[in-house]
Amino acid sequence: MKDTYTSIECDSLIFDIEFHPKVDMICAGSFDGNIILYKRKEDKKDFKKKHIIQNHDKAVKYVCFSKKGKEILAASSDNSCSITDISGVCIWNNICHKNSISSILYSSNHTFITADEVGYVKHWDIRDNTKKPIHKMKCFNDNITSMLMDHDEKSIIITCGGQLGFFDILYKKNITSNNISNEYNDEFLCSNLMVHNSKIVTTTLNGNISIFSKNPWGYMEGKIKASKDAISTFVKFDDYHIFFGTSDGFIKTAQIKPSKLGETFSKHNNKETTYFNILIF
Repeated sequence: MKDTYTSIECDSLIFDIEFHPKVDMICAGSFDGNIILYKRKEDKKDFKKKHIIQNHDKAVKYVCFSKKGKEILAASSDNSCSITDISGVCIWNNICHKNSISSILYSSNHTFITADEVGYVKHWDIRDNTKKPIHKMKCFNDNITSMLMDHDEKSIIITCGGQLGFFDILYKKNITSNNISNEYNDEFLCSNLMVHNSKIVTTTLNGNISIFSKNPWGYMEGKIKASKDAISTFVKFDDYHIFFGTSDGFIKTAQIKPSKLGETFSKHNNKETTYFNILIF
């Protein structure tokens, strides 16, 4: 989907977006509770609305495609989650937390993980008719801001406050903690694996891009002061470069190794902009 530059006008505020892993399709979660699918037209210049899925009464805060792109996982501000196929049929729906859901993650074709603002992590299997979590843990007392699947697909990496946690999700009885880092004097907001899965990169409340090792776990190897304001989201371009958005409307680049800021890539027309998510085709 290179060389594409187009705007999509939406009727409601968009909280999250996700690209389909296989085809030219975008999924968006909206303030009015809808999940909206857009498909790129044959001329490859514009997008057309494919489906509006109405599974939630309140805002859809997070959306996520399954690995093969056949289903969409969504989390709402009413603390419910749904799984819908891309034709719009709801497969699964349930109230998953008592507190606000703060992160979601597919762990397999039939399982997914949710986390909330008070530190609970729950593992769900949609084949379980009881609609109760197969695993549940609380290793943190703060808002869990991001979850990553490690490259082996057996473990997850969690950010909460100024800490990084590493957890095994395949143990049958519970989610087991392998490592939790020391607490840093910042709040991690977004994370991804970089440098051939050997480093964890986070953007933070204080406007930093922080780089951590996996071995030893959670050791800060570098930090870039990238903004005077919080950097709530970034996207991985390749193993050494990221794009990130700032509240002044700019999308900028940064290099992870060696650590340095890059060029300004784009600017949003609005003077004050909050980036809920950035994605690359």
